[in-house]
Amino acid sequence: MWGLAHTKKPANYRQLCKKAQDLYQAQPDSAIHYARKALNAAQKVTEKAYAHELIAYYSQHLGYYGMATQHYKAAYKFYHSLANKAAMLNNMAFCYNNAGNHQTAISISHKAIEHFKRLKDSTKLMHAYNLLANCYRARLSFTNADSTYKLALSMAIKRGTPQDLANLYDDMARFKEKLNEYNSAISYQQLALDTQPNACRAKKVIRLTRMIQLCLLAQKPEAAKLYLTKVNALGTTTSKALIQLYAARGLLHFINRNETAAKLSYKRCDSLLTLLSESSQNYLQQKYVHKTAYEIYHRAWRVLHTLWFYGDRVRFKPAKTWAKARMKAEKNWYKRSKVAMTLKDALVIERYRPKTQIVRQINLWWLLVITLVLITGGLLIYRKREQSLHAHTNFIKAIKASPVKGFEELSPQEVDMLQSIEGHIQGKLNTDDIKILVMVARNYKYAQISVAVGLNVGAIKTRIKRLKDQCQVKNIRDLM
Repeated sequence: MWGLAHTKKPANYRQLCKKAQDLYQAQPDSAIHYARKALNAAQKVTEKAYAHELIAYYSQHLGYYGMATQHYKAAYKFYHSLANKAAMLNNMAFCYNNAGNHQTAISISHKAIEHFKRLKDSTKLMHAYNLLANCYRARLSFTNADSTYKLALSMAIKRGTPQDLANLYDDMARFKEKLNEYNSAISYQQLALDTQPNACRAKKVIRLTRMIQLCLLAQKPEAAKLYLTKVNALGTTTSKALIQLYAARGLLHFINRNETAAKLSYKRCDSLLTLLSESSQNYLQQKYVHKTAYEIYHRAWRVLHTLWFYGDRVRFKPAKTWAKARMKAEKNWYKRSKVAMTLKDALVIERYRPKTQIVRQINLWWLLVITLVLITGGLLIYRKREQSLHAHTNFIKAIKASPVKGFEELSPQEVDMLQSIEGHIQGKLNTDDIKILVMVARNYKYAQISVAVGLNVGAIKTRIKRLKDQCQVKNIRDLM
């Protein structure tokens, strides 16, 4: 992200911009609101450009890439200086690439590079080449990505800061991993560590854990253990670094044939990802969590399935199957998070779209139709509610005689589950089935269910399997 331009502003405009900047970290959506007010208060062309850039900047960091590109385009039109125009193009390319529109990102990135060449700004030109290489990598255009990375690297070695150079080495390591050139990836990741020895502890830990993962992919477990020792010596408290560390430990445990310890490490990893997801409703953070989880389990599956244990397939088949199942599940969640973020972006764009008033003459016929629709809808809702209450009463009566504590009340979710099952099987559940289903939903053990309903465990499992097959679900709780 390039620096924001600064202009002399009228008092009201200045106050609104300041308000937006103050709220950015804690309430980014409110920051967008005040930046929009600043845009309405802007009088000069440069003020409008800066306000558009503010809106785009805050939108970008919330994952609203569609809205961000709209306002970067507007800022590009209002700005006159070549430097500001180049910055807006580079930001647009970044947003398009993150939104998955890699070809458009590549096209705009080339325009930004031409601007930086005319400005003779070698630092920003190097950053622009790095972004272009990342776009090529995302589009799987590996030949172009390789040549562009090398061009950016040659510029960074001459004029870049240690941080710029280390970040570029990180990107090149990811690129080589993508090509399955693990030894080359290890070399670049080591260069990133050596180039920026004074990096913050969290950054060092993340780079070291990546080295562990790359060493395992390259079939170098001893080197991986050495880097793990370095990580343990550093210590870390940040969630993102700990997530990668637990994932690396889990892989090492699998390789050492300690499946219990491996799954415990991944369980801790999952717990941290859950905490990170629950700590913010930001759609961009949700996407990051699911992407990280997918990458972690994808890497575990690759190590277990592709590079190791060829001589002990039977023993490690459950571990590989487990890793594959987790990878598929996390991939689905990652896809859903991307769709959710895209929908949220579209909703935000629509919310801020200028409203137009349309005056229509009232037609009595349409008024009658609308009234009938509302009445019919109300009756349907009332009937549904009556059915739900009736079903709740029936279910309670059916299990009232049960000696199991807590069955005197059913939660709305449990009632919905039972009704859903009756809808799937197109019939009424008997008393034993109701008891079994409620106890399964409440995580009772099969032995406890057997005592409560007076059936053996095998018969209970058979009933549950039959109901799951009829409802076409893998878990009864999925219907809650």
